[in-house]
Amino acid sequence: MQIYPDRLADELQKDLKPVFVTCDSEFILEREVRDEIVAAAKDRGIEDLDISPLSDQAVRNSNRRFPWNSVLDEVDESSLFGTRKVIELRMHAGLMNDRGVQFLTSLADKQPANLLLVRLMSFGYQDKRKSWYNNLRGSPLIPLIVAEELNYNALVQWLHKRAAGMNLTFDTDAVAKIADLCDGNMLEAKQELDKLGLLFPPGSTIFADDIRMADASNVEIRDLVNAVYSGQIPIVIKRMELLGNQRQSGARDEFRILNEVSRTLAMAHENLTGGGEDSRVSSYQKRRISRLQNVHGSRGIEQLLQECAQFNSMMLGMARGETWTQLQNLLLAIAGARLPRMEEEYQWRQIDRRVN
Repeated sequence: MQIYPDRLADELQKDLKPVFVTCDSEFILEREVRDEIVAAAKDRGIEDLDISPLSDQAVRNSNRRFPWNSVLDEVDESSLFGTRKVIELRMHAGLMNDRGVQFLTSLADKQPANLLLVRLMSFGYQDKRKSWYNNLRGSPLIPLIVAEELNYNALVQWLHKRAAGMNLTFDTDAVAKIADLCDGNMLEAKQELDKLGLLFPPGSTIFADDIRMADASNVEIRDLVNAVYSGQIPIVIKRMELLGNQRQSGARDEFRILNEVSRTLAMAHENLTGGGEDSRVSSYQKRRISRLQNVHGSRGIEQLLQECAQFNSMMLGMARGETWTQLQNLLLAIAGARLPRMEEEYQWRQIDRRVN
C-alpha cells in the first residue's frame, strides 16, 4: 500500500507493520520518513536499531541476485533477552525485483520477530514503470512511502511544520520567500532553516527581511537560471559577465549551472517522449518545461542534452574548449538564441598512451 509522507504519522498511530519500504527521490524527506518510522517503533518498545551489513554488499552486487535468505535469518532472529529491534536495510533501487517483493510479502505475513525497514536508494521515475513497484503499491501488508520532490504548496506546509518543530514561527511572506528562493531544493531549504535556528532564539517569529539565503553567488546563479528558462537573453549575458568577473569557485559554479539546466531538459524530454508528467515536478518546473517544449520541441531538446553531455566532457578534461564561453553559448541556446552547435568546435583530446 502506498502511503504519502504527510499521512504517515496517522498510519503509524493505527498500526506498526512488520515491514516498511521507503524510496528516496527526495533524500531529505526520505530521511525524515525513516526517522518517523524508527521513532514509532521506539514508542512501542523497539529500542534497538541495526544497520544490515548486507547493504554495502547489495550495492556492489553486479548480478542483481540479492541474498534475501540472509535477510530472513537476520529479521527472524529472536534476541536472547526477548527484545525486538529495527533492521534497517539500505539497497540500490535497481536491485529490487518481483522476487524481492514476494519475499517481503511472505515475511510480512509471517510476522517476524523484528521490524524490517527497507530503504531503496537512488530511486528514479523509471523505477515506477517496473512491475515490482506496482506490486508493492498493491500489497496490503507492506507500507510503501515514496519521498518525492514537493510542489510549492507542499513545500510551504513542510517549512511551517519543520519550523514549528524548532519552536520558530514564520510569517507568510518569510515562508514564501524561502520556497521561492530554494526553487524546490529541499537541501537548501533545510540549510536555511538550520541557520535561522542558530541565529534566533526559540519562540522567535521570522519575517521576510530575516531571510538571507546562501551567498551572493547562489543568488546570482539562481537569477541566471531563471533568466535562461524565461528566454531573457540580455539578462543571461549580463549575469554571465557578473559571474565571470567574480569567479572564485571556478568549476564548481559551472557544474552547478550545468546540473540545473540538464536536469530540467531531461524532464522536458521525458515528458515529450511518452513518459508523461512526473508527479514530482513542481509548478515552477512545469512552467520551465512548457516553455522548453514550445521553443525547442523534441529534436531541439535532444540536441541541447547532447551539448550538455559534450560540455560535461570539456569540464572533465576529455575534450578541448574554453568552458566559460561554451557554457554561455549553451545557456543562450537554451534561452532561445540562434548559435552554432557546440559540436562544430568540439574536439576530443588525444590521450598520450606512451609509456615512459
